[in-house]
Amino acid sequence: MPPVTAENFQERVMAQRAAVEVQSQGTSSQCSTCAKRFSTANAFDNHIKSRRHQDAEKKASQATQKEVERLNEKNLEKGLDHDAMNAAIQQAIKAQQAGSPKSKPAQASGAASQNQPSSQEKKRPDKPPRLQWFEEQAKKLGKEHIEGEEEAAMEDVPEEEGAKIGHRSLMRYYKQRFGISRVVAVAGNRNAVGRVLRQYKALGWSSDMAKDASLSRQRDMQYVQRMKSKWMLKTGMSNNSTKQMHFRAQVRF
Repeated sequence: MPPVTAENFQERVMAQRAAVEVQSQGTSSQCSTCAKRFSTANAFDNHIKSRRHQDAEKKASQATQKEVERLNEKNLEKGLDHDAMNAAIQQAIKAQQAGSPKSKPAQASGAASQNQPSSQEKKRPDKPPRLQWFEEQAKKLGKEHIEGEEEAAMEDVPEEEGAKIGHRSLMRYYKQRFGISRVVAVAGNRNAVGRVLRQYKALGWSSDMAKDASLSRQRDMQYVQRMKSKWMLKTGMSNNSTKQMHFRAQVRF
């Protein structure tokens, strides 16, 4: 091969890089909906025409529309805050009163002049749309509150005899039957009652019975301790004589 100068070599490198960039731009394509990348334009066109891509586009558009509707509803709900609504209504009313001209005291010139409306009252400005919207919302809330009170009042219907008829939604509770209430009878045997009273303090212990029971329990515990110490002494002495590996002097003078 003939020799190549440095300038010619640099020109060839630049031309090769430009060709590679053009080829990469023309062949590489990416589908943002399906998150796929294609190396050729033909594959990209086939993917765009495919049914799977069209279904994905429909789902994406529906999801976007639902998100927009949810945000719109959220914005409307933010305006339905009772405190904010009342404050906005008060501000709108104050602004309207401040903008309207002050009424001047009418002079007693005659009955006809007093009964005739003034030109300022005839040309009363319309309410702003935001104030109208707040008034409509206040009326709706008032109606809902009244309907809720009526429903609460209809839950129990009293009859002439004095009985009450409950709501049908609580029918399963009204149908419940727990049997006849029985009174606990006290046994005639005082010994049996005494045993029960000693076992269960909640049934009613007297002070004397509690004192006797505590004394008997104390005597029993003393007897148990005596028997335990006696058994320990006996066991220790037998172990000294049988299980002692080295001699130990038992008595030291």
